[in-house]
Amino acid sequence: MTAGKCHLELYLDGAWTLAAEVRCDDVRGGIRSSTRVEYDFDYLENVACFDARDHRAVSCRHPVGYGIHADDVWPAFLLDVIPSGAARRHWEAQLGLPNTASSDWAILVAGGGNSPELPSLMQVEGASDDVRRTLEPRLARVARELGDVR
Repeated sequence: MTAGKCHLELYLDGAWTLAAEVRCDDVRGGIRSSTRVEYDFDYLENVACFDARDHRAVSCRHPVGYGIHADDVWPAFLLDVIPSGAARRHWEAQLGLPNTASSDWAILVAGGGNSPELPSLMQVEGASDDVRRTLEPRLARVARELGDVR
């Protein structure tokens, strides 16, 4: 078994913030591999919103806190972030990988970025500066709209 890890950022208060780490127990097993999600201690200290399941959490199934969230398979929010379709084929070609489950983790880490379903969540290793610059105005607008709703 080969383990892997990646970091997640959330877009809060107009800036990207390191929020959590995801550890995959067997990267060769693809999305059916067990994982653990753990929030970054600095994030916990700065955000101080324990048990939050809103925009400050990486997922409503993984509330903010010191606990480790263990899953038998990848959490659903990672499936929103991993490239699919033409984007996945691009990364497979770039990395010389087969289109198999054993490539899922490498595709996530290399090409994972931002999803239309989760505009405030980004997988750090895969997010280019261009992606960040493109998303920041959109996220600032969404944050303003959410502020008006609260």
